[in-house]
Amino acid sequence: MLGCPINPTTGDLGACADTQMTEKGSGPFGYAINGGYLYITYFSSNQVYKCPLASLSTTVASPCQLTGANNLSGPADFAFDDGFAYITNFDCNDGKAVTRCAVNGTTGNLGPCEQSSTFNLARPAGIMFPPQA
Repeated sequence: MLGCPINPTTGDLGACADTQMTEKGSGPFGYAINGGYLYITYFSSNQVYKCPLASLSTTVASPCQLTGANNLSGPADFAFDDGFAYITNFDCNDGKAVTRCAVNGTTGNLGPCEQSSTFNLARPAGIMFPPQA
């Protein structure tokens, strides 16, 4: 995975470099940042990993770890809001298209998680919430 610094004045991207983040399977799909971590969904393994932003490096491998998120079915995208992560289940066939997980503010881990039965979505690939004031 490449990382590209952003010039805070102009918004221009600087020279991109390999972050040395080791892939945790095939099918990385969604990426989000929350509380000092980069979170990555892996569609093929139904898992979510977290990587401390402070440890992303161009010279050494980053220590990414499983978050503990469960009840996932082809996790695609996710968004964070008010202490929860909402993860879309692109591969769901039972109407439980979104999984909500509590976010541990200290460790960044996700869970407990539960699938929502209030949505009737077909293979949702994305999710977002309006900015909080």
